[in-house]
Amino acid sequence: MKYEGKEAGDDDTEDIMTLRTMLNFERAYELEMKQETGMKDEFGKTYRKMPNGKTLKDSLHSYFIAMTKEKAEHIKTKINLEGFLNFYKSSGMKQAFITEFKRRIG
Repeated sequence: MKYEGKEAGDDDTEDIMTLRTMLNFERAYELEMKQETGMKDEFGKTYRKMPNGKTLKDSLHSYFIAMTKEKAEHIKTKINLEGFLNFYKSSGMKQAFITEFKRRIG
């Protein structure tokens, strides 16, 4: 993502969202939603919240710590991070997760 607050030629103005980062976000989201919806694992045990377990919000926070505060705030505002964080665990989104997860695993 090119950061608009700096000159385009600056070497430090591009942030790389690596596959590793995206997979980390995906795993945190999937586990958190399994816990939130009470889904069961392959052994029939209900997914439960773990003390100090990392959430998607925690993962995103860690990602933003790695950049300057100005850059992080710019991106958070541009993508409406607060709105997303208030919406992604809503009842409608939980149902959409269950439907999509079941579709993918057959």
